[in-house]
Amino acid sequence: MFIILLLPTIVNATIYTPYWHDTTQTFRVPFNISGATTDLDNVTTTLNINAAFMGPNFDFNDVNDIDSIRIYYYNQSNNNYTLASHYATTWNAVASTGTLQIKAPFLNASINTPYMIYFGDSSKLNVEDYCKTYLYCDFFDDASMDARLNTVDTDSVAGTAFSESGGP
Repeated sequence: MFIILLLPTIVNATIYTPYWHDTTQTFRVPFNISGATTDLDNVTTTLNINAAFMGPNFDFNDVNDIDSIRIYYYNQSNNNYTLASHYATTWNAVASTGTLQIKAPFLNASINTPYMIYFGDSSKLNVEDYCKTYLYCDFFDDASMDARLNTVDTDSVAGTAFSESGGP
């Protein structure tokens, strides 16, 4: 006679495995942003990347890999992803390094805030967007000023408006 006794096991796990959000992309690199002193929404922050960070499947010389970059904030509480705007301010293909400015949808002051970089779909078009990454943007290359920059200086008695004239 055999007696089989099944006892439930309780396991407390703190490791999470978010689902693969962008299934068109072949690769992803998880990373955390930390150091916020208070919870922040839509703040631009710097991410320095290199070959060790991106892994062996990312080619800093391949425009398809560069164009396919998508950065997502992963919200652990509701298992959702939010696309974060980004813009490369430096890129060195020889040294395999780059600096990305990310408009982080959220930074948590009390814990590391999880993000993912996806890449690998050569059909993706570049979505870098300077104007969505920074609060204000104007390349000063035309005769039109970004309306958000055209403000009145309230510290001045006469008031001063900014303007742009010229362009290429």
